[in-house]
Amino acid sequence: NSTTFSYSVKPSSTPFADCCSSISLISSASYSAISSRVNTVDSKSTTYGVKILVDYVLTLEKEGKTVEEIVEKVEKIKRRITIYAGLDTLEYLSRGGRLSKAAELIGSMVNIKPIITLDEEGKIQVPTKCLGVVKAIRYIVDKVMKDEIDTNHAFYTVYTSGTSNTEKLEKKLEKEGIAVAGRAQVGPTIGSH
Repeated sequence: NSTTFSYSVKPSSTPFADCCSSISLISSASYSAISSRVNTVDSKSTTYGVKILVDYVLTLEKEGKTVEEIVEKVEKIKRRITIYAGLDTLEYLSRGGRLSKAAELIGSMVNIKPIITLDEEGKIQVPTKCLGVVKAIRYIVDKVMKDEIDTNHAFYTVYTSGTSNTEKLEKKLEKEGIAVAGRAQVGPTIGSH
């Protein structure tokens, strides 16, 4: 007699997870008929950070790990997933109210490219602002090289509209010996955030 377990690796609880509150509700004790079969892990990540975790869950499940072992391992690895993004335009920060029109104008004139990442709580942070795409790509490559890359897990690049900057990033990463497993387009929900 086999029991089916469901795993839910949800996007970060802070800026992205309003849509995932139903998963947490279903997995709560009030739904005891299924709560023992649903395991929810807050990824503190988004996009391909979540994909890495889901792929890891599937690998662990194939290896025959118990539910408890899977949840424990996913909780450990989620802290090691880092997302860096270079913003090519300030337009959408301004449209979304995160940047004033004056700051957008001045930043665009001097070609500022903010780099964003997610902190340990899944909140968007801006660790630096670079002058131009070349310096933004160099910053991201330097950060990736400084971090310890776990070659047991895939390394992905993502883009929003055009792929030219992503292709430049991938070439620089490959020169540094980092294999890129794949490239994917960020969906409109995250892209508009």
